[in-house]
Amino acid sequence: GAVDSKTIVFAFGGGKNHVKTLVETVRSGRDIVGESAGVKKVNAELPSSKTFAMYLAGDRILTLIKRVTKALGEEDEIPFDVPNVHAPIAFDGSSAIGWTRGDIYIPMELGAALATVAKEMKAKEEAAVREAAKAEEAAAPAESDN
Repeated sequence: GAVDSKTIVFAFGGGKNHVKTLVETVRSGRDIVGESAGVKKVNAELPSSKTFAMYLAGDRILTLIKRVTKALGEEDEIPFDVPNVHAPIAFDGSSAIGWTRGDIYIPMELGAALATVAKEMKAKEEAAVREAAKAEEAAAPAESDN
């Protein structure tokens, strides 16, 4: 939604009332994104002077994808749960005459959570393979000694 002639607020999801609340909050001068503990933590790692910054909650995006695939009736549900890490992925940029800089910051907490999810998925897959092998072995006719 348009805040003023120089500011636009983007939001994904939440509906019209959510965007209205965001616009009103920005017009009031309050920085609700900047007040977030996760954003404060990540922002401390970014350059202090920047032209723009964007934050994406990676954990929430993965949870959203899981919910959407389930709602659409996908046959294979995404086989993992994503822990809430409250540490967004940050993108920022700055420029001056003769140079431009861009950064992508992925917090260690998010990387560690994704590594844990990957290990859990691998363990489940290995267990399923072992169970399938046991079932196949049990179903095979016993070899007789002739």
